[in-house]
Amino acid sequence: MTDAELQIEKIRASTFVVEVLFCTGWTLQGNITWLEKEKTQSFRSLMELVALIQEGCTWSKSSTPESQLRSWFENSILMQGEQSG
Repeated sequence: MTDAELQIEKIRASTFVVEVLFCTGWTLQGNITWLEKEKTQSFRSLMELVALIQEGCTWSKSSTPESQLRSWFENSILMQGEQSG
């Protein structure tokens, strides 16, 4: 199986349930559950929600500059410049 086919298979295996608790102005806050890993994480913004989904689909940590984003792994917060290990 090629790398591209493995990546597509990982994406297919990622299912999320999003619960929006607050919608104030232009931001969303709530909880997201990653069904395959049986993990739930809160999110504080739409950007953080998208980052959690992206991280779940790629199964790797990623960092967004100038942000502190929650992570699925080790209940940590991703900091600027942090790389997966």
